[in-house]
Amino acid sequence: LAEGAADLDGDGLANAEDKDSDGDGAPDALEIALGRAPYANDEIGLDSDGAGQSDLLEMIAGFSPDDASSRFSQSVALESDGDRKITFHAKPGRRYTLWRSRGLTNWEDIDEVLSGSFEGDMELEDSTLLPDGHGFYRLEIEMVE
Repeated sequence: LAEGAADLDGDGLANAEDKDSDGDGAPDALEIALGRAPYANDEIGLDSDGAGQSDLLEMIAGFSPDDASSRFSQSVALESDGDRKITFHAKPGRRYTLWRSRGLTNWEDIDEVLSGSFEGDMELEDSTLLPDGHGFYRLEIEMVE
């Protein structure tokens, strides 16, 4: 049984006490609300709406994994002053961390913001250019209480 004293994700908490029983990053309450099984760590391999993003990513980002028009996206724009502006649609209860790398290794934390109860377009800026002006960005999304 997945309930009770079992510990499916091996974090030392019984499933009955664990807010994320399968350890996938999506709280059990969210998985249940979206009709998913909170003890089956399979959302990373599913793309139920065919939007090109895993169900897990869409759930953690705050979008519907069953609606192809509801998906996370971000854009990077070069400003006239040379800064780079990263824009994305923020959802409540998330921490967004912007990382930068020259060659997809050795990532550097550039900025972090908590969304609180805010929902809407959010912008983060990188004003410290790499010497040659080239680089890669990734945006890490974490659900927070």
